[in-house]
Amino acid sequence: MLFRILDMTDFRKKIIDNFNDSTVKARLFVLNSDETLYLEGFIELDENFEEFVIFLTSEIKFTWNMKLLDISSFLILYIDTENDNRLIPIKSNDIYQLVRKMKDIFIVVLHQDIESRIIENIPLVFDWFMDN
Repeated sequence: MLFRILDMTDFRKKIIDNFNDSTVKARLFVLNSDETLYLEGFIELDENFEEFVIFLTSEIKFTWNMKLLDISSFLILYIDTENDNRLIPIKSNDIYQLVRKMKDIFIVVLHQDIESRIIENIPLVFDWFMDN
């Protein structure tokens, strides 16, 4: 009887080479208008901005136990970690695709009633960002 001896290192390498995890994840912080209701965690970034907004809306509705949520009353921003940690709006799929390619992705969703767009002036966002 003949036995075939497998080289396990080669076998493992083939498995790793064939595994292509294309998911893109970001750290997420959502803050409501009164700055007391917030959501933080990780979120998977869909292939396009429209799908992401739909998924984000459903996550906020579920977490905050809301049946109705007007996502247009929120601004979706990312933190530009390479340029003074500024909050930059994500308004188009082109910008969204650039964000998806970043190494460290921080998405901040702020209610439009929150006037400040400077991280240091929004204590909950600042604390969350500094902890991450």
